[in-house]
Amino acid sequence: MDRPRGGRGDPRRDGQRISEERLRIAREPHDVVAHHLTVANAQAGTAGHLLAKRPVQA
Repeated sequence: MDRPRGGRGDPRRDGQRISEERLRIAREPHDVVAHHLTVANAQAGTAGHLLAKRPVQA
């Protein structure tokens, strides 16, 4: 860290760092879930098109 041991940091800066880290952590599962939902939607759309032409493959 950039502050000395036992010293007190700037509470505003510490709060900002905590908020940024929480946001970074929250983005990762959000991105993973969004990606999986996009893939599932694409697969469902493909299955819908195949259902009419090739029901066994759908």
